[in-house]
Amino acid sequence: MRITLAVGEQEHECAVPYPGAQHVVVEGASCPRCITWPALVQDGRVVALASSTPGLHRACMAFPGAQVVGPGPGSPLHARMPHYVQDSGGWHGEATCARCEAVVGTMRVHSSTIFGAEEEARVLRGPWRVF
Repeated sequence: MRITLAVGEQEHECAVPYPGAQHVVVEGASCPRCITWPALVQDGRVVALASSTPGLHRACMAFPGAQVVGPGPGSPLHARMPHYVQDSGGWHGEATCARCEAVVGTMRVHSSTIFGAEEEARVLRGPWRVF
């Protein structure tokens, strides 16, 4: 299985951060809305983004010793696909940012099946056969 995210003319490879994750991590892409929010950085990594002053205050309390940096890229995009359509090559749908729910592009999950996703689903839902 391969997951890609198309943002404008660019296509980015996506990585599932851990088994069972409900989102993917997209290196080299940023959310157009989150990029305007201040970030909290600890040990060189972005640990939180805040869209408001109270949100930033709560984040500072949760990560003592972290630095507040101005708006700008820094953390990879965390995206999810809440609604999708199945086609012969897998699934595709509108991708949203996992932090702020802004639409960021089109995500495609390429299935690695011999006969395609539709045929596999038909066989799995069909009657049992013993050969």
